[in-house]
Amino acid sequence: MKNKEFLKLLFFSIVTAGVVKYIHLFVIWESMEITKDNFHKNLVNLVTYQQKAIETLYLEAANLFVLPYIAAIVFYFFSKIDLRPKNNFLLFIFLFTILFFITYILIGYCYSLLK
Repeated sequence: MKNKEFLKLLFFSIVTAGVVKYIHLFVIWESMEITKDNFHKNLVNLVTYQQKAIETLYLEAANLFVLPYIAAIVFYFFSKIDLRPKNNFLLFIFLFTILFFITYILIGYCYSLLK
């Protein structure tokens, strides 16, 4: 893997982790906070609250495990990364996974320090 291609992958992983964390914190989390507040004020019943919580869980799982890989596959084919080994797509996904989750955890850690 050339240094230029590795830097592209690193930058893409950082951007993707930032977008996923932003969606998690400011879209999904805020939606769940509103639902929780409505439940504590007795504006929604327990069944509705549980349904919203499960929908939020599915959204978080899709946001964390589906969205980044769809973006990575699109990025791989549009940027035409040449990794040279026989299994270049698998190597790309493996490196993306490692870099993405390391960056995602670091962004979460930095956010918790600022909060």
